[in-house]
Amino acid sequence: MTLWRSLLLSSIATSALSVAIAQTDPRGPSSVPKLVTLDAASVVQGTVLFRPGQLFIGRGDLPNQPSVQLLAQPRHTPMPEASAEFDRLDTACAPEEPERKLRIHADLEGDGQIEEIRVGRAHARAPVEVKAYRAGKLIAQSALPLPATPCIASVAEVDEDDRPELVLVWVSSESEHEVIGVHVFQLPRD
Repeated sequence: MTLWRSLLLSSIATSALSVAIAQTDPRGPSSVPKLVTLDAASVVQGTVLFRPGQLFIGRGDLPNQPSVQLLAQPRHTPMPEASAEFDRLDTACAPEEPERKLRIHADLEGDGQIEEIRVGRAHARAPVEVKAYRAGKLIAQSALPLPATPCIASVAEVDEDDRPELVLVWVSSESEHEVIGVHVFQLPRD
C-alpha cells in the first residue's frame, strides 16, 4: 500500500469518526431545538412600528405607504395612520456596530424562573445567532439567514393571541441600500 493510500484511508476513517461523534454528542447543535420563525419581513430604508398586538414594517414616505403587518391576515396593508400611537423600533439600528450583542431577561412561563435570550454574532461576518437559555441551559437557538446587525430584541405580544413572541429587528447594509428587517420567533415552552 502506498503512503498516499494509507493517508487517504486514515483521513476517511478520521472523518467518519468525527461525524459519528458529532451526531451522538449531546452538546452538539443537533440536540438543541431550533427557535421557530413565525414571520419575517424586510424593506429598504423602512420603518418598524409596534404596539401590543400589532407590528408593522413598511415605508411611510412612499405613495399609499405600503407595509406588512406581521402575524396578521391580510399581511399587506398601508402603514397605520396614527403612527404616533406606536413605538418606532428601527431607530435603534446602527449598522456601523456589527459586533452588537443584545440580552433579554424575562419570565416567559410565569413560573418565577428567569429565562435569558442572547442575540449577537462572534464577528462581523458571522451570522446573527439567537439563543434562549433557561436556568443557564441552552433550550433553543436559531440564526438569521443573512448578514445583518441586530438592532433591538424584545419579548412582546405581536398579535391578539396573548402569547409573547421574540421580536428581533435587524439592519443590513450589505447591498446598495440599507435594509431594515424583522423576525418574529416563537418562544420555547416546557
